[in-house]
Amino acid sequence: MKELIEIQSKLNAPKSQYNSYGKYHYRNCEDVLEALKPLLREQKCYLIIDDDIVDISGRMFVKATVTLYNENSKVSSSAFAELPTERKGMDLAQVTGASSSYARKYALNGLFAIDDNKDPDTQKAPEQKQTSKAEKENLNKVKRDNVVGNVKQVYLSKYKKCNESQIQWLDKEIKQLEFNEYHSIGNFEKKAEFILAQLDKIES
Repeated sequence: MKELIEIQSKLNAPKSQYNSYGKYHYRNCEDVLEALKPLLREQKCYLIIDDDIVDISGRMFVKATVTLYNENSKVSSSAFAELPTERKGMDLAQVTGASSSYARKYALNGLFAIDDNKDPDTQKAPEQKQTSKAEKENLNKVKRDNVVGNVKQVYLSKYKKCNESQIQWLDKEIKQLEFNEYHSIGNFEKKAEFILAQLDKIES
């Protein structure tokens, strides 16, 4: 089909969507369709997109089929996206819609020769997640260090007013705080607040 060759050579579907969490640009199904509309009009062609739910070895998939028609012929491309049993924060209709959009996008990619190898839903996604986790751990470490430093500073300002039992207790608690014996950042902050509250009871 010569019209398909023309559309493939002229199509430019920019990555106009932005994911602020992963810090990447991407294109979705709607972006591709918007870029196609003027080219379809120019070539006197039209698209039909169909979705089917199919069972493959007990797992459910959305099968999207994109068909390009001209006056005398047609050409099709299909792609699959699995239907997850559940996805946090989404109801069944939203999960189905997300899978449909994903399958349609890749059916369009196949028909119109769109290269998405660098998109986040391909090979680089795990690396992005690991980087994000490392950044979060680093931020927590900085936060812990700042809290420990603040507790130590308050302790030093109150040290001369502490009795022997208070000194023993504070030394033990601050040491545990410093060496991160409270695994979650929430527990760590609660313990630091408790130590500071006890220090506040000691007269300067």
